Amino acid sequence: MSPKTSGGGSYSPTRRPATFTIEEMQAIAELNTKQANDFFALFDRSSIKWVIYAAGTAAVLDIVHTVFLAARFIFRFDHF
Repeated sequence: MSPKTSGGGSYSPTRRPATFTIEEMQAIAELNTKQANDFFALFDRSSIKWVIYAAGTAAVLDIVHTVFLAARFIFRFDHF
């Protein structure tokens, strides 16, 4: 069943979706650049980079451990 409309009015958007003016695109690009610069400045001057490095190392070790367990299960290395 199709929905019924009341009043006979129709919706018409003011402009096509996802169309921006050059000024809007420049403002978005400037905002993105500012946010990226703020992030890298925070990353450089704080100890958060060591937390990110530790998380990356832990993720790599977790992947290696998972691969080791899968190989042990597949090849039945029971003597480890």
